[in-house]
This record gives sequence, structure tokens and C-alpha cells, in this order.
Amino acid sequence: MTEKLRIQNAIAKYTELFWEMHFGEKPQQITVTFRPPFLLIHLSGFLLPAERLFLSQGRENKVLETRDLLIDSLKPDLLIGLQEHSAWRLQDLYADW
Repeated sequence: MTEKLRIQNAIAKYTELFWEMHFGEKPQQITVTFRPPFLLIHLSGFLLPAERLFLSQGRENKVLETRDLLIDSLKPDLLIGLQEHSAWRLQDLYADW
């Protein structure tokens, strides 16, 4: 296994544990791609109970607002953890839902 692949796997595992620790659930799938200078983490199959409720009421924008608030509050901790599990210096975190 190459060093790059080992780090990508470590980041995927850390991300899974981070989500489970902070949200009580983990995504069904996590894909990590590193293309310097970018690190992309794609989460699939993740929907919190409150988000399911919003979607059932046709309030998709509320889901997006809630996710933005959550990721903004957790961004510093997530960045620190990602840097600890990689050899890369990460400068910022962007989320797109």
C-alpha cells in the first residue's frame, strides 16, 4: 500500500469516527481523494433524523442551513484531526451539500 493510499484510508476512518462521535451516526460511504493542493472527502448516505423531518415537510433549505451551522461549529476540530491523520498541512475547510 502506498503512503498516499494509507493516509487516505486513515482520513476516511477518522472522518467516519468524527461523524459518529458528533452526530451519533456515520455516513454509509466515505471517499477520500487527494489531488494536490486539494483534499476531497465525499460523504454518502448521511441524513440525521431532524433532516429527514425537514425533507418530509419540503423544507430542503432548512437541511442546508442546519448543515452549514454544524460544519462551521466543528470546522476547527475537524481540521486539527485531519492534519493529525495526514502528512499534509490543511489550510481551510469548505463544505458543499
